[in-house]
Amino acid sequence: MRPTGFSTVALIALCAVVSVPALVLLADRALRSADGALLDLQSVPPDGPGLLVTRLPSAGSPLRDGDLLIAIDGQPVEELLVKRSTMEVQRQAGAIRYLVIRDSKQLELTGQLTRRSLIPSLVTNWSSQLFLVYLIGIAIFVFVHRLDLPSARVLLWMACLMLGSGLAFFLGLRPVDLIRGWPYAVFLLAAIPLFGLAMAAVVHFSLVFPRKRGFLVRRRWAVPALYLGPWGPYLLLLVSGWAAGGTNSERLLLALRLSGVFTLALPALAMAIVIHGYVRHFDSKERRQTRWLVWGGIAVLLPWFTLSVLPSLLGGEPAVPQSAVGLMWLILPTAFAVAILRENMFDIDLIINRTLVYAMLTLTLAALYFAGVTLLQSLFQAVTDQQSPLAVVISTLVIAAIFNPLRAQIQTVIDRRFYRSRYDAARALSEFAVQIRDEVDLQRMQVMVLDTVRETMQPSSLSLWVRES
Repeated sequence: MRPTGFSTVALIALCAVVSVPALVLLADRALRSADGALLDLQSVPPDGPGLLVTRLPSAGSPLRDGDLLIAIDGQPVEELLVKRSTMEVQRQAGAIRYLVIRDSKQLELTGQLTRRSLIPSLVTNWSSQLFLVYLIGIAIFVFVHRLDLPSARVLLWMACLMLGSGLAFFLGLRPVDLIRGWPYAVFLLAAIPLFGLAMAAVVHFSLVFPRKRGFLVRRRWAVPALYLGPWGPYLLLLVSGWAAGGTNSERLLLALRLSGVFTLALPALAMAIVIHGYVRHFDSKERRQTRWLVWGGIAVLLPWFTLSVLPSLLGGEPAVPQSAVGLMWLILPTAFAVAILRENMFDIDLIINRTLVYAMLTLTLAALYFAGVTLLQSLFQAVTDQQSPLAVVISTLVIAAIFNPLRAQIQTVIDRRFYRSRYDAARALSEFAVQIRDEVDLQRMQVMVLDTVRETMQPSSLSLWVRES
């Protein structure tokens, strides 16, 4: 059934409303004066009141990374976090005074407020912001071409929520925003409520893709409950930790950190819903659409975990720049678009197969390379008391030698584990080719052909006609 004009207008209006916080903060960064400093809302400060700060590249702020900000223009940060400042900062220019703790010493610093370029703010998280813009572009494109699909409509809603929340969060919160008051409130609105709604929209999308689940129609309270329900656990955790937070800054950081509950729980719930539908309810076309999302998740999460998360867990640096990892997330909106619009365009099973093979091959070769270099360098160190470039050369040659055999072995393992019918068919054809090579008995050849076709293709009926000479 095609949606009514009113519902479409209402959806577009809601999408515009939830995008406002990000646009407002973006305009504020472009038009209002500041000194290039940001509050660090991800690092826990040492004991005591205040918030840590960081400085944008090429900024002229007197603040340094790691300074503990405890007062602005004579007003304690702890008070500014809960009530409006009694002093208004000049709109275009002026000085701002900071009281900070640096290297265990209390310092008074003065910064100059000037209108600054947006480029440093945008460059800091440029790949993540590019992902948000690309996601909203894909969502609008899908919405225009599939206006009647619930999945296209929820995708647009989800993308607008992510844009409104994510762009505002990546722009950050400046010390001067605490003086002005309203940018601080807009930032909190985007960072917590809108982010929670965006994660709930991910679950909502899993309930309408590739088709709307029946219980959403039978139970009209399901969708409101979906968006309101996650706030119960969040508020319980917030209340339980509120008393332990002795300062307002600690409570602010607690409220922001607890939003990670939405990140962990709701996407996992969405994945479980999709898997349940795939196993129990979807037909062949719907399963093919779902496999596009599975491929998008594999193509994004596996490199992200291997190149960024795993090195960090091992105490090292990410193998590639964070911006490059962020670019991988562009695959996911593309998978959404293909799954909804053009799921028949490509052989998704072949794409998933190749993705699994080459992802495992890359991971295995990287592990073997680094293990080989480390082992050989240790041997050279023990024998010659110095490292040698031969370790890198030998490891590279070994990797080049085992590339094709290892790829073939991984391909066999993937086929046997995930594509069993295709693996069995290929094995049967290989055995048939060996057996038929030296066979001269026509009757036996006919039996072998029929058995092989029956095993590999499993037809409902089968007959063989042999032309007489």
